[in-house]
Amino acid sequence: MLLGYLCYAVFGLYMTFADLRLSALALLLIYFGRGLGLGLSYSVIYGIAISGLEAVRGKAATALLNLCVTLGGALNVALLAALLEQRQQVRYALLAETQALPASAPSTRCVPSRPSPHSSVALSHRPPMPGCC
Repeated sequence: MLLGYLCYAVFGLYMTFADLRLSALALLLIYFGRGLGLGLSYSVIYGIAISGLEAVRGKAATALLNLCVTLGGALNVALLAALLEQRQQVRYALLAETQALPASAPSTRCVPSRPSPHSSVALSHRPPMPGCC
């Protein structure tokens, strides 16, 4: 039980310093360590929590404890997904800042002013773009 609390506390402390500089592997390692700590401590806590109850109330207490564990796991998964999504958006923004289009490449496609025999009727009625063709 003490090993579980210690593991949860150490990785919980690492979690307080989690920001965008950490890699995804480091985040997963932190969450794995926290989950391991909770797993090592829950089995002892269940026995202590239910030992003082009669059998009828013990079933309800077990169900309530399992519900708390499930909700806690769902919240942790949602938090991890939110952190990874934020990291992905920041990485995409940094990638977009470093990408540049060549100066000689046109940014839009020109529509010819005279339709070719292979163009559709809808394209032939468009006016030409300024500074193009």
